[in-house]
Amino acid sequence: MTITVNTKAYTEDAATSSNVIPYVGPDHSISKRDQFILGRTPPVANKTFSGMARSTARLVRTLPLTGAVTETGLATVEVTVNFPVGSATVDQEAMIDDIAAGVAQQWFTDLGTKQDIKA
Repeated sequence: MTITVNTKAYTEDAATSSNVIPYVGPDHSISKRDQFILGRTPPVANKTFSGMARSTARLVRTLPLTGAVTETGLATVEVTVNFPVGSATVDQEAMIDDIAAGVAQQWFTDLGTKQDIKA
């Protein structure tokens, strides 16, 4: 399977477990990371709660550094989704749509690049 993000294609790599699959991008090599890592944690129910389904999409890249102690560093952007078992798909999709729209806005860029928490 291939994941395409903007113009970059990420191809499926060897799964690290039955619940984690890395996808490598065109810039990935032995010395440079360019990966999307998709993971899941199946829900575990108990007597008082039906469980929480967890999913994660993580983008990891080696970036060149300027004015730093080292020449490169790993950067990570991660989205984690936690939905309680029994929640409606329409509600889940609405939340995913809302966070996707939020991440596309300038306030999120400012949060990530400047650590500015005042939107």
